[in-house]
Formats: sequence, structure tokens, C-alpha cells
Amino acid sequence: MSNFKQIVKSFILENELIGRGETVVAGVSGGADSVCLFHLLRELRDELSFDMCVVHINHMIRDSAAEDAEFVRGLCEEYDIDFYLKNIDIPALVEKSGRSEEEVGRDARYKAFEEIAEHIGIGHIEMKNAPSIVIATAHNQNDQAETMLHNLFRGSRLTGLAGIKPKRARGEFMLIRPILILERTEIEEYLNENGYTWRTDETNLKDDYTRNRIRHHILPYAEQEINTGAIKHTAEAAEYLGELDDYLERQTELAEQRILINVKLSSSEQKAYSYSKEPEYTETDQLAEADPSTEENTSAKVIPKTGEESCRSLSYDLVEYRKEPTLIRKRLLMRGLKKLLPGIKDVTATHLDDLDRMCLQRKGSASINLPYRIKAVRSYDKLTISLTYNSKETGSSNFIDRKEFESDKTQKENPSNIIDKSEDELYNTHNDPASYTIDRDALERGEIVSVDVPNLGSVVLSLTSYDPKGKIPDGEYTKWLDYDKIKHSMQFRKRCKGDLIQVGNGTKSLKKFMIDEKIPSDDRNNMFILMDGDAVVWLPFYRIGSSYKVDSTTERILEVTLDRR
Repeated sequence: MSNFKQIVKSFILENELIGRGETVVAGVSGGADSVCLFHLLRELRDELSFDMCVVHINHMIRDSAAEDAEFVRGLCEEYDIDFYLKNIDIPALVEKSGRSEEEVGRDARYKAFEEIAEHIGIGHIEMKNAPSIVIATAHNQNDQAETMLHNLFRGSRLTGLAGIKPKRARGEFMLIRPILILERTEIEEYLNENGYTWRTDETNLKDDYTRNRIRHHILPYAEQEINTGAIKHTAEAAEYLGELDDYLERQTELAEQRILINVKLSSSEQKAYSYSKEPEYTETDQLAEADPSTEENTSAKVIPKTGEESCRSLSYDLVEYRKEPTLIRKRLLMRGLKKLLPGIKDVTATHLDDLDRMCLQRKGSASINLPYRIKAVRSYDKLTISLTYNSKETGSSNFIDRKEFESDKTQKENPSNIIDKSEDELYNTHNDPASYTIDRDALERGEIVSVDVPNLGSVVLSLTSYDPKGKIPDGEYTKWLDYDKIKHSMQFRKRCKGDLIQVGNGTKSLKKFMIDEKIPSDDRNNMFILMDGDAVVWLPFYRIGSSYKVDSTTERILEVTLDRR
């Protein structure tokens, strides 16, 4: 009998996918791949000292979907494993969003996994040594090969060709793929040898999706007519390209430290500056724009002014930039664009080619307009990329050139104006004038409260009764909070030393949370956060504090809407 259990165990240990005492939330659809994942995890949980539970998502697409759910429920009952069922009306979401069924289904699945993982974490919150939680999916070598080819045919570059990684962070949890080492034929061999049954999703037998056509036609042809190891070799190539991509990313980070000019004006009134030589950024970063405020105590009922510009800029030394090879230069530009707007998708290879070509020029000035109101301006040997809102033209940057700054006679004569301290020394105090207190009395009188917050735009707050039948918003720009759990004065302010944020399975310092989320170090002290005393209520674009989320005890909803127009 084949020793697939040992193969998967070694793969888990080599890639550090599961730690002792952790809880694995396994996504099980009932198909062969996920049933294989279920049984292998079940067989390994005592050996590797972890706990597990199962999540099944009913996409409500097929008539037989309910039977799949009962099949998985029966598996869990047979082996005494906790079972969670989530029904999601994917056709309705597709109609509403206009996106593909495959894309909507994938996003909905991962969101449901995270919600259930968070629910499990809350159940452990009172424990002194609460277990960490990982989410396991049943991706395998065939999925790896299909993903690489799919991305290749669509025109993806190196990062897309790197395919599926054994583990990666998603939100607060680690996403793991314990059977990525196995081919689909090996999975079915394991199931048959052990007499395990599984369900067949009839939609996987059709050619409606591009992946299915690769699965049914291209990979079988490659194995039959070219090389019997085609799937294995393609998956191995994706793994190798992933290692190469990681290496190039590290080299780009080193180049960025030399080329990115990041002396930043933090307050024009105080004339204080900070310089970050090693800005932090990864592809999983979320939007965290920061624009220092120069206003005094601002009323929470301020109506936003029209035509004002909120700008976030990065500047580059093009003399150093031109020394880098083309591959590093373009990766460097893409990193910069994602610093301004994480998740940006509409920047193409043509945009990067044009931007790089402009940077290589040496005479005079030039500019390029990019998607999402991003403007790139070259002035001789300096490039500035700015993200602007509601402005007729780009205007000045919040970043200034380090070389220009250091040559400024006034600053040389008064070096105390230059801040070059540890992160802890750069924390704000609660007396920071750039804070925006929310008028709770006005809210409770039924008034709508507006506040103009730098880099966020107009924030509108209102108070309503909670209807359990209502749909909780899941977008970035509208949030529902449990108003009655907010105990102190409520304000938007920058972070302070000692601030805390409650996450699914415990409480973290805000500093640690920001580091874990890879929020750029030069942004952390300038983000405006909705606070309840020292506790984070809402860190825009990242997270609601778990203790302020709507639940079965909620009576009143604080609706917070962000308008970035």
C-alpha cells in the first residue's frame, strides 16, 4: 500500500504548515481532493498534535449541492469532527456584482473560511494559551499545473507563473495546502486503497470554465503525447519560479532602499521630518494612506470642502534607478504603485514600459497619468508618483527629496527639526491636535454626523436600531459597529503607545498588529483610526476590533460610511 500519509506528513513538517496545538479549519466540498485532505488530516492529527474541524460551503448552484453537504456532515459525524455549514447564494452574488461565477465563488469561500475561523477563535478567547488557527484547502499538483498554465495563457508574468504556494497569509490567518505535494491520480489511488468514497461535482466535468478545458484537454494530451510526467514537471517549474520570484522580490527591496527617497513632512507647523530608509510592503498589504494634518482641533460636524487635494507621494532617485536591470526597475515601479494603492489591478505592462522609458530620459521634465488618478512626474533625475483626489492638478507632495532636504541651510543650522528616532519615540500623544472627536450626543439625538479626516475623506456616521434580518455591509467603505459596546469618547486620531486591538482569538497591541499586517513603517504613525479610548474600534481598510462587531446581542448600529470622492 502506498505511503501517502508519510509523504504528506513530511511535506507539512518541511514547510511548517501546522504547529503543535493549532486548530486546522479544513475546507471539505465532498470531492476526491477534499475528502483526501479530510482523511489525511484526521490520520495525522494525533501524530502532529493538532485539532481540526470542517467547513462545507453550499454555493446553491447545483440541485445536488444539499446532498454534498449531507455527505460531508456524515463524514464528520462518523469520525467525531466538528462540522460547520455555510450556505451562500453565489448566483445572486454574481448577478449583483457582474463578476464571473468562479471568481465570486472563490472569494465567498475564503471569506466564509475566515469568518468561521474567527468564530472558533472567539470561542478560545478566554484561554490563557489560545490555539492559533490555520485554514487548509485541498489544492494539489494538478491545480498547481493548471494555475500556472492558466496564468501563462492569460499573459501573466513571473509572479502569476509562480502558481500556488504551500502557505500564505490571508487576513489574520495562515492559508495552507497540505496535499499540494500529491497528484490527482495519487489522491484517487489513496482513496481507493482505503475504501473511502467521495462525491462528484458534475460542473467539473463540463468545459464551461477555462481551468476545466486545461484539465480535460491540455494536461491529458501533454501526459499522453509529450511526457508522462508533464503535470509533475509543470508543478515543479511553478515551484521553482516561485523561488525565483521571491529572490527577485528581495533584490527589489534592497534596490528600493537605495532608490526610494522617503524623507517625509509630518507637520508643516512643527517643521518635523522623518526619514524611512526601509519602507515595508508586501502584495497582501491593504490601503493605508496617510496625510499629516496641519489643522487645529476640528469639529466632528465639519462639512468637507470641495476641491481640496489629499495627496500621497513617493519620490525616487533616478540616477540610482538607471543603474538597475530592467527586471528590477519595473518591479520597483510596481511596488511603488502598490504602496500608493494596494490591490491595484489595472496597471498593465504597457503602463510600466512607458513609465520606465520616461525614467530613463535625462532632459527636462515629463509626466504620465495612470489609472486611479495616479500621476507620475519626472523632473530631471527625480521621479514623484502621487495619488491624488478631488484636485485639478497634482500639486505638491507630502514627501520631499532627502538630498534637497539635507542641503537646506536652515535645517543644517537647526538639526533638532530632523526626526531620526525609533518607532516608539515617534508615537503620538493623546493631546495631538490632529484628532477628531465624534459628537455622541448628536448621534443619540438622531443627527447625522460628518467629519473630514485627512486621507480618508468625508466620514459620515449615523445611529439606527439593529434589524437582525438586515445584511451587514462587507465592503471597505461602509461598516456597521455595535454602538453600545463603545464605552468612552469616540474619535479619529493617530495611534498612541499602549493602544490595543481585539482580534478573533485575543488582544494585540496595535503596534504588533500593524507589523503583522505589513503596514509600511512610515505610514503607521500617520493613519487616522476610530478609537474608543485606548481601544481600536475601526482601523480603516484593515479591521474592525472584534469586540465592536455586530452580534446576537446588538441593539443599536453605528453605521460609518467613507466617501473618498
